Amino acid sequence: SDIHAAFPFGTYTFTAANSITSNTQTGVISYLADYFTTTIPALTLASYNSLQGYHAASPLTLGFNAFIPDFHATHAFTWFTIYDATTFSAAYNGGSMPSNSTGYTIPANALLPNKQYYVELNFDDRIEGTDTVHNVSTLAGFDVRTDIYFTTAPVPEPGTLTIIAMAGLLIAQRRKMYRNASA
Repeated sequence: SDIHAAFPFGTYTFTAANSITSNTQTGVISYLADYFTTTIPALTLASYNSLQGYHAASPLTLGFNAFIPDFHATHAFTWFTIYDATTFSAAYNGGSMPSNSTGYTIPANALLPNKQYYVELNFDDRIEGTDTVHNVSTLAGFDVRTDIYFTTAPVPEPGTLTIIAMAGLLIAQRRKMYRNASA
């Protein structure tokens, strides 16, 4: 209802101006119906949980649902973008993927440790058209988005890493002793 209050069905004329040359171009888009997918973007539960406290020094593969584009769409994409939750600027852009995509891997060191981010998972139906009066291409986008907030894990202190390494050596030593005793 909010979108229809702000942009009721009708015909919209847009004019873009080049700030350097002052040239303008006009296009008309007829917004006569909604063409949103009915699928809500969502991470799998395991992916959502793995984001919470994610160690940014490692890659992380996330799973999510695919979507079925509205049959009016001429193009459909899944977008995966991570934003800095403080500045709202893009911290990592995974780019566009086909609508049947069901996962994405965040590369190691793409994000900073101990920082709050949010993932924007976006199902994007697009309708490409032509304004024959002005002889320009038009594009109307119908996006359904889900934002998922998370905070990356802090970098472990050197003392913590030493304790983890020592515990690993102790476990390895016990396994060796167990194997030798049972042989």
